[in-house]
Amino acid sequence: VDRELRLLRRKVAAGATFLQSQMLFDLGRLDAFLSAAEDNLADVRFYASVALLRSAHMAERACALPGVAIPQRALAQISRGGGIDLARELAAGLASISRVDALHVFPLGAEAATREVAAEFRVARGVSAQRPTGIGL
Repeated sequence: VDRELRLLRRKVAAGATFLQSQMLFDLGRLDAFLSAAEDNLADVRFYASVALLRSAHMAERACALPGVAIPQRALAQISRGGGIDLARELAAGLASISRVDALHVFPLGAEAATREVAAEFRVARGVSAQRPTGIGL
């Protein structure tokens, strides 16, 4: 957390107006970070990311990325083929964290499921499952 807070301070000092997380799998850990970072996020939008991992191999590759940690329970769910369901659960959980301003979905080859994961976030926020369309929206 200390390293991430130092990086956050540097980004905000450099003029960042939004931050996008690496793919997330532990909402408790995110909530703790956001609480610790609250003073630095006053004028910054925070976009939380979820990934559509569909196999143990994909999860292993994701774990090799800096800043990505996948809890054992999530690894087991992904390995059983439940990665899309996990992403939907995470999206709904992220919607309940007030400091999360938006959701970013890494489709990773599952573009068709992106819409349902994003809809889960919107519904949990109390807005329409459908993304607004039209000019100016």
